[in-house]
Amino acid sequence: NVESDNYKVLPGHGLTVAFLDVNGKEIERHDHKTNDYGSFSGSFTAPRDRLMGAMTIAVVGGGSAAPGQTQVSVEEYKRPKFQVSLDAPQAAPKLDAEVLLTGKATAYTGAAVDGAKVRWRVVRQVRYPDWWYWRCWWMPPQPGRSQEIAHGSAVTDAGGSFPVSFVAKPDLSVSAEDEPKFSYSIHADVTDMTGETRSTQRSITVGYTA
Repeated sequence: NVESDNYKVLPGHGLTVAFLDVNGKEIERHDHKTNDYGSFSGSFTAPRDRLMGAMTIAVVGGGSAAPGQTQVSVEEYKRPKFQVSLDAPQAAPKLDAEVLLTGKATAYTGAAVDGAKVRWRVVRQVRYPDWWYWRCWWMPPQPGRSQEIAHGSAVTDAGGSFPVSFVAKPDLSVSAEDEPKFSYSIHADVTDMTGETRSTQRSITVGYTA
């Protein structure tokens, strides 16, 4: 009861739930009855012969129960045609040194995706060792700071491969005596000739000590 601010579950309560399309027209409705805990469940099947977009699930009959509704986004499913991967660096990465990775775009048929446009970026995050928080308990916790340190573009070759190269720069505002580690997240977005885009990422961690 909203007026008296007295809320409670309604066991054994009958209600009707309707599924409405983007134009507010009813697709179908189901009758439900709440269980001992005041809840119920059900499902609807999104139609193929209606305009895609924001459809609505609404309670249209609940007696003394307050009506409720929610919107769901219905879109046409498109099966991906290819996938993207990033291999680990062949050489162990070091701070202030170049890191080389190779990415690859492969169709689900097994064929290489050549001539696709690639955009990549590298985000660095600072991580402190566990003992740092014990030693510096009197200091407020410092969240890992994230910063984009590199970005670039490429085109996949005949084998579907593309290079990613960046320098693993440390965060010089962090003291090396605190033995921080730097996590580098490499994000790559690949767009093929048809405009389909697939993404991937890989993280590597580098510190002042091995």
